[in-house]
Amino acid sequence: MATKLDPLNPGAWNNEGVVLREQGKYQEALECFDKALLLDPNNQAAQTNRNNTLQDTNRIVQLGTR
Repeated sequence: MATKLDPLNPGAWNNEGVVLREQGKYQEALECFDKALLLDPNNQAAQTNRNNTLQDTNRIVQLGTR
């Protein structure tokens, strides 16, 4: 994992979050996006990915309550 090699790289955290999101590991993905944003609050990719992940989890919850 790139985050182990360079834990201060917001791009690495964003990329790890993308992989986790694609694996359905939404909570872990959100944690990665949050770390990316902590390191770089203006990181648009991490913000967009975080928002999309939150939307995905909301859809899953809505489907589960039907």
